[in-house]
Formats: sequence, structure tokens, C-alpha cells
Amino acid sequence: MHPYLIRLGISLQVQRFFAPYWRTDEKGALLFEFGDQQEHYGMGYHRVPLADTCWIAGDQQSACSNVFIAYSAMEAICFFASYHHRFPVRDRLLFIATGGSLPSEKLCFLLRFANLKVNLIQENSVLGHIWALKLVAAVRQLPLGVYNLPENRVRIVFRNHAYDFDATDFSLSRFEKACHYRFKGRFYYPLKHLTFLDALKANPFRPNL
Repeated sequence: MHPYLIRLGISLQVQRFFAPYWRTDEKGALLFEFGDQQEHYGMGYHRVPLADTCWIAGDQQSACSNVFIAYSAMEAICFFASYHHRFPVRDRLLFIATGGSLPSEKLCFLLRFANLKVNLIQENSVLGHIWALKLVAAVRQLPLGVYNLPENRVRIVFRNHAYDFDATDFSLSRFEKACHYRFKGRFYYPLKHLTFLDALKANPFRPNL
């Protein structure tokens, strides 16, 4: 298994699930394929590509029941390191990383999973909430627009109505309450850190073998 993931406390059981979907470069850095681009995770750096395609882990041909969508492969792995006990039947799980952009090609690709249980793995930030909202709306084929306003405010246009929020305390739950609509997605984000990767980095080193 990989020493960087062991250093983060990610169990060998979780690493075995994802091992077919990464490779390493000549220096030992982890590489995750996004078509003709790669996500790189190495000693002291993490680069997420602006790619036209997604990274995928899991069998797309099986009768998968849950799809998990993150912005990076490392974030998907770090999330699952914390939550894998909730999903014991792993041959029915599919993980997707979008990379740092959401072009229309990616959103069209994600539409094929509209009938599955959609789980969004997001940052604990305003941008993370907006990313998850835009993505789950696209998967559910619901038109939604997001606009920046003066004085650090954000406007969401949804179902012919405009909803304005202070960007500093915007959240998905606040928006769902304001528009009286549930997007039927499960949203995961760390409570005390920006990302699940940051949360694992902050933990003391305890190899989980």
C-alpha cells in the first residue's frame, strides 16, 4: 500500500478499494487519471487538474446503489477513510472526482447517475456549499444560477425565484429552507476543518493497518 496514505492513517482496507484507480510517478507521488490530465499528491503538494473528464473509482457496470462525488480523488479517499464503516457492501459504491472545474461535458456525464443515491463530498466553506448545490441541481436536472452581488452577497436563482444571502454564512441547509425544496442528496463536509484531507493531516500519526 502507499506510505503517504498510511501516514494519513488510512486503513489498508480502504486503500485496497482504491488501489486499482491510482498509480505513482518515479518519485512515489500518487497520480489519479482525469483523461489526459492527472491529480498529483506528493510530499508537500497537492495539485487538482482543470480537466474535461472525471476520475472514477468503482465498477460502473455493476448495480451500484450509491455515487459519491468530490472535487478531488484524495478528498474522496479521505472521506471514505472516515465513513467506510457505514458502507459495508463496497461493490455497489461508485466514487467520482470532478477536478477543479464543472464544464457542461462533466455535468452531462453525471446525469446518468440521477436515479442513484447521490452523496456530495464538499469543502466546509461558502465555495464548497455552492459547488455542491450547483452539482446536485445539475444531476437532478434542475436549472439553477449563482451570481455574486456587491457587499459580499450571493444570489441563487431557482425555479423562477431569486434568493439573496450573505456569502459569509451561506449554506445548503439555509438555501433549502428558503426555497422550500429538498434536493434529495446527502452532503458531507468536515465540521472542524476545510477538507477531509486537512482533517486527517491534523490527526496524530496512528497507522491503521
